[in-house]
Amino acid sequence: MPSPRWRRLSFELLESRDCPSVTASVVGGSLHVFSKNSATLGITQTAASTYEITENGSVVATRTGVTRSLFVTLGKHTATDVTINLGGLATVKNVSVHLGNGVNGLGVANGTITGFLAVVGGNKADSVELGDGSTSLTVNGHTSINTLGGTDSFTARSGVTLRGRFSSTLVENVSFNAGSVVQKNAMIVGGHNGNTIHLNGTVNGGVWFTGSMTTDTSHATGAIGTSLSLVLKGGADTANRSGSIGKNLHVVAAAHGGGKTVNLGGTVGNNVNIELGRGADLVNFTGAISGVFQLHTGRGNDQVKFFDASTVSTARVNLGWGNDMFCLEALAVITGDGKINGAKGNDTFITELPAIPPNVAQSHFETLEVSTPC
Repeated sequence: MPSPRWRRLSFELLESRDCPSVTASVVGGSLHVFSKNSATLGITQTAASTYEITENGSVVATRTGVTRSLFVTLGKHTATDVTINLGGLATVKNVSVHLGNGVNGLGVANGTITGFLAVVGGNKADSVELGDGSTSLTVNGHTSINTLGGTDSFTARSGVTLRGRFSSTLVENVSFNAGSVVQKNAMIVGGHNGNTIHLNGTVNGGVWFTGSMTTDTSHATGAIGTSLSLVLKGGADTANRSGSIGKNLHVVAAAHGGGKTVNLGGTVGNNVNIELGRGADLVNFTGAISGVFQLHTGRGNDQVKFFDASTVSTARVNLGWGNDMFCLEALAVITGDGKINGAKGNDTFITELPAIPPNVAQSHFETLEVSTPC
């Protein structure tokens, strides 16, 4: 009897000789495409329910009768670039792609997915791009991007509309370009290698981002309809905000160390609550908050600056333990009452004004200083 090793080798030789690199079959109205070791794989809808499959630029199959969903699976360790062109049509229901463990890329563009879009990555760097910047892409259902190892990326380009929820897991670089729209909520759970998030499009619902124990950077220049919540962990994280938030902003890092930088511009329709932890934190406020700005910087030598362009109804600032500094520029506006607490440490209150405004109460500052702008 042949040894197990010989039987395994014989099977692998048979598989490599007899199995084509790309297979495409229609089962129950759904198209199933498997690519074993293609460098490039193209799937194009050329007419309603008809798809042309190309491998490395050459046509390998044409399939008709695709009235339901599209399923794409890559070989385990192949590095493959996959493009799905829906031909400007809206006949496909769901699209599901398994990228395998190679360094893979996926692009989906030009049409409408009437159901959900689900992408699962492997343990190496994967990139997923929706839209091509010139045609429109719409996903009516939930969009789910889940990757594992590697430093992965996701981009929604201008012309992309996600009508359902969006969620991503372990994707280190997430970008919603200007001109992209998420009509419901977006939940982003970052990867382990540090994350960079760009929210430059429109999200009609709310956004939730959870970071890593290393350095995370988030940029939000677009419009968020309800609330933005940032859960920051360890690392020297930066949160930049210059767009609009319809309701509330929450930044939570109280349980972790690492100095945080929060650049708070733009507009917030309701309240802002920022809870920072251990570390030398910097908060630069240049925006407009309609409600209450509640800030606790925690332990560390922190700096909080209300610049001339800033305006807020009510301010509650606690600088926590440490040798901290608070700066109030002359044209910064607190329309209601402000309470600025230096807490424990050797703290300094700086203002350009000859006196602190009567509606602003300061406490536990060892030094009061009239000085040049922050």
